[in-house]
Amino acid sequence: MQFVDIDGPSFSHNLKEGEYEQVFRVKQLPDGLPPMREVNFEVTLKKGAKPSSGAPFRSSKMEQDAFEKFVKDKLKKGWIEVSNSPWVSNIFAIPKKDPATGQIPNRAEWLRSGNTKIPLCWVFDYRYLNSMIVIAKITLPLIEKLFDKMVGYLVYTLINLAQGL
Repeated sequence: MQFVDIDGPSFSHNLKEGEYEQVFRVKQLPDGLPPMREVNFEVTLKKGAKPSSGAPFRSSKMEQDAFEKFVKDKLKKGWIEVSNSPWVSNIFAIPKKDPATGQIPNRAEWLRSGNTKIPLCWVFDYRYLNSMIVIAKITLPLIEKLFDKMVGYLVYTLINLAQGL
């Protein structure tokens, strides 16, 4: 986390576990799908768009086992649902930092090691699906306007609480 003093130098502050517990109370995301919202997201497909007919990525036995565990866990929590949609996308795993060594192995090293204790980040390959979507014409805000809105704030941060990044 980076704190910036407008009138002085910036300094870094590493969060210690439990230090701001009143702010970060959620230890684990709740089970089930999120509640319905006022605005739902819709995807408009290009004319003539067809579902992908490509084969799934090759995966090792270790990847298949890890994927099966991942899917069972998400189904049990109610975060995903079984679907009969013809639209599918591939998924693959990228190893995170090995808790034992503190190193991030590349995919080949991870597969050769056979280490099932290394946490994984699952990546969905939506390239084909994205190529079939009509992109909405929404203008992005000017960066200068965003900076103008930030005037007077003292703390800026970027935290991915769900993935621990």
